[in-house]
Amino acid sequence: MKLIMSVAVVGICALIGYERAAGLSGRIKWLNAALLMLEKVQACLKYEKMTTAELVEWLSEYESLKPLRFLPVCRERSRTGLPFPEAWKEALKEERIPEDDRKMALQIGEVLGSTEAENQISELMVLRSLLEQNKQQAEEEKTQKSKLYHSLGVLSGIGLAIMIW
Repeated sequence: MKLIMSVAVVGICALIGYERAAGLSGRIKWLNAALLMLEKVQACLKYEKMTTAELVEWLSEYESLKPLRFLPVCRERSRTGLPFPEAWKEALKEERIPEDDRKMALQIGEVLGSTEAENQISELMVLRSLLEQNKQQAEEEKTQKSKLYHSLGVLSGIGLAIMIW
């Protein structure tokens, strides 16, 4: 019985470590998708004349933007008549991302539809460079902490298993 419990403890702790490491990769995927979204939005603002609701509708259909789970939520809230800025904010509340990334995403929502297209494009370029900095930091953090989380998960499981015996 102790053996089964010890193996279970090691397994659970190892999974926790792997989950933490996977979260680091998930943030990078989210930031990559956000950068791609900004690229698409800037191109759309330059060449197309869409409302913000149409833009969110269009963005929600892209497979490569699926990590941005708030886009379909924003689309649905906009369809119910909620004004775009409110729908964007409400949708972002449900997104599980670090606070720095959330603030950037909120700023994107504040820019969209707020001024003429050229001004929006220039403001989005600034936000894009800030998101790229966040992405670099996330990649560095992943490099530094990913192996640590794996090792700590397994080692803490082994430690707890020894204590059980």
